[in-house]
Amino acid sequence: IDAIRFVNLVPGISGSGAHTGNDVVLCEAPNGQLGYDGTTPSLSYFPKGTGNQYIYTAGPWVGGIAASGIPIVAEASHASEFVPSQIANTGQPFRVFNSSIPMDKKAWPPEFSSASGKPIIVSGAENLVVQYNDLYGTPLRTVHQPLGIEIRQRSLAYGDTSKRSALIFFWEVKNVSAGPINNAYFAFWGDVDI
Repeated sequence: IDAIRFVNLVPGISGSGAHTGNDVVLCEAPNGQLGYDGTTPSLSYFPKGTGNQYIYTAGPWVGGIAASGIPIVAEASHASEFVPSQIANTGQPFRVFNSSIPMDKKAWPPEFSSASGKPIIVSGAENLVVQYNDLYGTPLRTVHQPLGIEIRQRSLAYGDTSKRSALIFFWEVKNVSAGPINNAYFAFWGDVDI
């Protein structure tokens, strides 16, 4: 198990990336928000090139009862309680890495690489990866304590005929708090406009 490291600041939304590898265009921010880059919401289009925007913003929600007995939800909605985690031991906050961009592929983060340092990239797909946590974010509700989770997010866009209208997301949720999180649930929230 690798060591978990965090950035104790809110570096903003800089470092957003976008899927453009198939018929779906979707912005991803390093704080877990989808369809939003911190300035302009609704950065999602389907089919690509039409200007049809169906997602205002979206993101993961994780809830549970912390070791203190307090129910807490860490969320990315119109704002986000998440901040980018630190990349390995570099001191740099995570940004969204895109395998279709040669410079990103060359600088692929170790968190998404094999033990030998080779990037773990699903062939035949545009891979986007980012990692974020709720330890230092700004709470959106009245409970002013983090749940203590870190999320590794990978998303894939395929250009082939059968999958060209879909994005596939994988979220690995890790408890990085000092104690157990009981009755934990994962949900995906979206402000969709259809």
